[in-house]
Amino acid sequence: QKRWRYAIPLVLLFALWLGYGYYRTRTIELQEHDLQIHVMQPSIPQEDKWDEMHYKDTVQRFKRLSQAAAADSAQLIIWPEAAVPAYLRYDMRARLDVMDIVHDTGLDIFTGFPDFEPCPPEHFDDAYYFNAASLFTPDYDVKHPVFHKNILVPVGERMLWIKYLPFLAKLQFGQANWEFGTQLEYFESHGKRFSPSICYELAFAHINHRMALPKDTATGKVGKMDFLANLTNDGWFGTSYGPWLHQVMTRYRAVENRIQIYRSANTGISVIVDPLGRELASAPLFKITNIKAPLYTCTTIPLIRHIHFYPFVFVYIALMLLVASFLIPKAKEKST
Repeated sequence: QKRWRYAIPLVLLFALWLGYGYYRTRTIELQEHDLQIHVMQPSIPQEDKWDEMHYKDTVQRFKRLSQAAAADSAQLIIWPEAAVPAYLRYDMRARLDVMDIVHDTGLDIFTGFPDFEPCPPEHFDDAYYFNAASLFTPDYDVKHPVFHKNILVPVGERMLWIKYLPFLAKLQFGQANWEFGTQLEYFESHGKRFSPSICYELAFAHINHRMALPKDTATGKVGKMDFLANLTNDGWFGTSYGPWLHQVMTRYRAVENRIQIYRSANTGISVIVDPLGRELASAPLFKITNIKAPLYTCTTIPLIRHIHFYPFVFVYIALMLLVASFLIPKAKEKST
């Protein structure tokens, strides 16, 4: 009985943690906005995605789903990671196909695609290749930035240590050798600002803090995006637990940053989560569909933006108390 007394602080700490979370979900005020954002889940089979023979069918599916979104009053539609299997900045056919959909529907389209830039002769590849995303709008005069994925999947997207051991580039297990993006990008659609992440970048809290709550380097003042967009292709997970685990991360990032997240996954699970972590809409695995939900924002700048390591402090304290609850009684028994 005495031993369990030392576990009381741990229980109280856990209760405080849960209680504060319960309190915050009922006191944070959300503001609803008119911007109509749809998320596409085209469910292109993994074996067809990069097959040139299926290119026209892929484009037609994107066009049909975009037209359906436009008919449902959408203003912005988010396509998944590498949705267009072509280098959009250089492939005129693919670029015209996308812009044809933009002008046919009147939508702003945010999509993923492969990209490349010139590289020096000594580089191990013939160009710098990137996993990219950008915004395409009916106004040709507006030049939008291109986001290059910052955090790459080891081996799957880039061979480990290739920078220091270039000969590893010759090892091929079916992986790509993308380059790392070096900066975050911010976009605007119909007056609302957002920042993107690609694939498992959603798993990394620190980069999502910087995306959602950018800090002005000159003034140090923290701003806030209206929402985040996550583009992914989880088709290679199949029916494993992968798509569900990846989906759950959306809720963590939304709550941490008090921001709404629109997640477009090629084969699922696409989801829209509000700043309180509530799932507003989702699409079942492998279903061909669009989902939508109202955009909610809040003015709260969470503490995590300033000290993003603080959740670990609670974990360390809890572990220390747990260890102490067993070690202290044993030490007293030995002393007596």
